[in-house]
Amino acid sequence: MNDRERGRTTVSHVRDGRSCFPRLPNLCWAVCVAAVGLTTCGKSPPPPITSDDDESALPTVDSTLAQTGVLARGFEWAAISAGGEHTCGVTSDGEGYCWGRNGSGQLGDGSPAVLFGVFHSPSLVAGGHEWTAVSAGHHHTCGVTSGGEGYCWGGNGSGQLGDGTLADWNVPSLVMGGHEWTAISAGSSHTCGVTSGGEGYCWGSDEASGKLGDGTMADRYVPSLVMGGHEWTAISAGFAHTCGVTSGGDGYCWGMNLHYGQLGDGTTAAGRSVPSLVAGGHEWTAVSAGRS
Repeated sequence: MNDRERGRTTVSHVRDGRSCFPRLPNLCWAVCVAAVGLTTCGKSPPPPITSDDDESALPTVDSTLAQTGVLARGFEWAAISAGGEHTCGVTSDGEGYCWGRNGSGQLGDGSPAVLFGVFHSPSLVAGGHEWTAVSAGHHHTCGVTSGGEGYCWGGNGSGQLGDGTLADWNVPSLVMGGHEWTAISAGSSHTCGVTSGGEGYCWGSDEASGKLGDGTMADRYVPSLVMGGHEWTAISAGFAHTCGVTSGGDGYCWGMNLHYGQLGDGTTAAGRSVPSLVAGGHEWTAVSAGRS
């Protein structure tokens, strides 16, 4: 009888919701222990597997655990954000975790940034902060604490961390300006956020696209006010453009628009360095900016 028929899944098939190599029993045993403990998995790794028939000797975990892709570590998630090659989330008790590629320190756990370094399970973001939200970008991550502080970490070659430097950080670095943030969105090489007063700010690389929305096409290493005097409830930073929603339900976009019309204003103008109203007269509650 195979695993599916038994309604059980050997731990050799459980590795963060994906396949675990059956001939790496030490790794599989460690994953099993993290999931369900020593009682089920045994106090030491099983012997190496020499054939598929030997898999029955491995400890097992319930199939529903594997199917959900969640190792039973007790995480209760409030939100999860998927970035370029990494993912981050906030638990119900305000802890932040990241997993995936860590080539620029974007996991924020203080571990050395290694070009091909990968974490296959959630790793605690350093600093002891209580998070209300995190946003995973291309090679960087940002988050907002319960006190309204903004932090970013990871790749910073364009100033997208907002700390006034171009240095990468493998732990959270405070966004400059003294603002009280309600939300921050990490894009490709730029970042945007909304303050408690409804102001919008963006920083990082503008790439001559206008995606920072401050009326220029200059890079900014600290938050720069989005023009227009709008009261924002949300802003989403994409690849080369940005969009947001106002308190009145209007949608605006700015940045690159050439060829594809991603700003939604009815044109394919090369770019807008200030917010341009999305056509159609709709009342928006949320908007999300992608690549193009």
